[in-house]
Amino acid sequence: MTNHIHCPKCSYEINIEAVLVARIETEQNAKWATRVNDLNQREQSIEQQQANLQTQMTQLLVQEKAKLMPQLKAQISAEMEAELTILKNELGSKSQQVVDLKKQEGELLRQKRQLEEAQAGIDAEIEKRLAAEKEQLSTQLKEHFYYDHAVEMKQKDMVIEQMKTQLDDMKRRVEQGSMQLQGEAQELIIEDMLRYTHPFDLMEEIKKGENGADLLQTVRNRLGQNCGSILYESKNTKGFSEAWVQKLKEDMLLKKADLGVIVTKALPKGVSSFEQREENLWICSFEHLKALTFVLRAALLRVDDVRIVQANQGEKSRMLYDYMMGNEFKNQLKTIHDTFALMHTSLAKEKNAAIKNFKKREKEIDRIMLNLSAIAGSINGIAGQTVAEFAEFEVLEDDIALLE
Repeated sequence: MTNHIHCPKCSYEINIEAVLVARIETEQNAKWATRVNDLNQREQSIEQQQANLQTQMTQLLVQEKAKLMPQLKAQISAEMEAELTILKNELGSKSQQVVDLKKQEGELLRQKRQLEEAQAGIDAEIEKRLAAEKEQLSTQLKEHFYYDHAVEMKQKDMVIEQMKTQLDDMKRRVEQGSMQLQGEAQELIIEDMLRYTHPFDLMEEIKKGENGADLLQTVRNRLGQNCGSILYESKNTKGFSEAWVQKLKEDMLLKKADLGVIVTKALPKGVSSFEQREENLWICSFEHLKALTFVLRAALLRVDDVRIVQANQGEKSRMLYDYMMGNEFKNQLKTIHDTFALMHTSLAKEKNAAIKNFKKREKEIDRIMLNLSAIAGSINGIAGQTVAEFAEFEVLEDDIALLE
C-alpha cells in the first residue's frame, strides 16, 4: 500500500502521511497550548488566594495577641502574688521550726554531756575498786600457793625434766625412722610419676639391699623398641654428699644404664634446680625431675634414631639410586607428563568453543536490540509523538562498538 495519491485535475502527487502528520501535530499543539494557558491561570489564582489567606491569618494573629496580652499579664501577676504569699508563710513556719529544733538540740547536748561526765566518774570509781580488790586477791593467792604447793611444784618439775629427757630420746629414734620412711616414700612417688608420665617405658624397682640405685627406666620408642635406660637414685637428707656421685657411676656400670639421675632434697652448693655433673650424670630436685625426664628421654630417642639412620644409610642410598635410574621411575614421570598435556589440550578446546558461542550469542542479541529500537522509532514517527518508549532496549553507539 502506498502513502501517495495524484490529483485528478492537475495530476499533482500528494503525500497523505505527511499531510496527516502535519494536521495532527497542529491540532495537538493547539490543544496543549490551551491546556498550558488554563493551568497557568489556575496557578496564578491559587497563588493569589494563598497570599490573601496568609495576610488575613497574620492580621487575625496580631488582633488576638493584642487582646490576650493584658489578660495573660494580669493572670500571671495574680498567680505569682499568690505563690509568693504561700512561700512567705511557709518560710516563716520553717524558720520557727528551725529555732525550736536548735533549742531542743542544745538541751539534748547539755544532757548528754552531763550523762557522760557522770558515767566517767562511775567508771573511774569502779576501776579503782576492782584494782584494789584484784591486788589484794592476788597477794592472798600467791601466799597460799607458795606455802601450800611448793613441794608439789618441785616434784612436778623433776617429773617434767625426766619426761623431757625421755621425749628427746624418743624424738631422735623417731627422726631416724622417719628419714628412712621419707626416703622410701619419695622413691615410690618418683616411680608412680614416671609410670604415669611415660606409660610405654619399662620401670624396674631395685629392691632394698641390692646394688644398683633405686629405679631403672628403660626408654621405648613408638614401635616398642628399647632405645636406652636411665638409672635414678633418690635421696632425702639434710646435706648433699659427693660420695653419691661415685656410687651412682658404679651402679650405672653394674646396670649398664646410659644416663643417671640423683634426685635429692639437699642440692650441692650453688645449685638451685638441677646440674649436669658428668656427661651422662645429672643432679636435680624433686620439683624439676619431671621436666628433666622429658629432656633425657628425648635425647635417648634422638640418639637411637641417628644410630638407625647411620646403620642403614648406605643400603638406603643404593636403593634410592637404583629406583631413580630404573625404568619404573621414568615411566611414571612420562605418564604424569602425558596426562597434563592431554588436560591442557582439552582445556584449550573448551576455551575456544566457549568464546565462539559467546560471540555468536552476542551478535544475535545486538541485532534484536537494534530491531526493537527501529520499531519504536517507526511507531513514534507515525504517531507524531512519543507513544512507545523502550529505554531499557536502547543501544548506545559506544556499547555497540564495544560489542563489535
